[in-house]
Amino acid sequence: MENKQLLMILRAAFITCVYFLTLACYLAPIIIAKHWKSKSLSLSSPSQVFESRRYVNRIISWCNCTSIGIFLSMCFLAIFPTVKEMIHKICENSDYKTNFPITEFLVVVGFILTLLMEQSILLCQERAESSLRDIAEQNEGLLEMQDFNDEPNYIQNEQEQGLVSSFQTKAKGYTDEELNTDDCSTHVLHGHSHISLLSHRGDNFSFVLLFIATGLHSLFEGITLGLQSNTSKAVHLFVAIIIHECLVSLALGISSTKMQYSFSSYLKFAFFFSAVIPVGVVIGIVVQHAPGIGGEIVSAILQSLSAGVFLHVSFQDFLPREFSNQQDRITKVCFVTLGFVVIAILTFVLS
Repeated sequence: MENKQLLMILRAAFITCVYFLTLACYLAPIIIAKHWKSKSLSLSSPSQVFESRRYVNRIISWCNCTSIGIFLSMCFLAIFPTVKEMIHKICENSDYKTNFPITEFLVVVGFILTLLMEQSILLCQERAESSLRDIAEQNEGLLEMQDFNDEPNYIQNEQEQGLVSSFQTKAKGYTDEELNTDDCSTHVLHGHSHISLLSHRGDNFSFVLLFIATGLHSLFEGITLGLQSNTSKAVHLFVAIIIHECLVSLALGISSTKMQYSFSSYLKFAFFFSAVIPVGVVIGIVVQHAPGIGGEIVSAILQSLSAGVFLHVSFQDFLPREFSNQQDRITKVCFVTLGFVVIAILTFVLS
């Protein structure tokens, strides 16, 4: 009885600690990035603003490369082995023997489903943009034909010059507002679309996918912690989870700094993500004595699919975007390696 009470107290302490630590780790890079950007805007000289913005984007890019290494190590060193072990146990319990690579198959299925979902959404967006552009061009052509015969040539020339000037002004404004040294590579690279607006939407979609995959993985970590009935094992598992989740939250926060969301949206993301592990712990406690292996099968399938999401987001979005810029290529590789090695050492020490 005392052991159960102690375990419940420890679980409550675990939930509190992991909630506030992941919340702080996720919001810290966002707050720092916003402070740097606001500080750069207060500079008077345009050259100082450009250099400051370039310096900030360079640091964010390095940190983003580190987070890519963390996500890759999560996929190959955390999710893969866990799912393979779960599937092996499921096959043993059900007396089913096969040499088919089930884990790898499910991971590739997750990758393909993510790719299909992303491309379908971007295709719909491109068609909507194309139809709106065609309607605008038709209306503009009708207006020009209607007014062409009623106006002198010099008025038409002035209007054409005004349109050119207006277009140049908008282009300059867009360049100052949107295109910095790092974002420029994003617009050039993102082969999913030829429209910059769609490129931004693709980036946001990739971040949402990454957020869902990370949250799903964290949920299952919380369930694993909630299923522990041994006090010493629960403490050991908590230490591993809290270090791992703090690094993952930090990496996710760094990835968030490139998104064009308001701070209130970031707060919603932070509160939701921080609550995932506590919810997982509660679910683990509830289903601790549930009969059957249905829950294990669902858990293995979902974790395999989440690994496919990690692969897609890392290799199809984040890595190409960061390395499309010609600056600091070897340095970025070193930061990716750093992120991978940190989790690898942590996994080796705690395994």
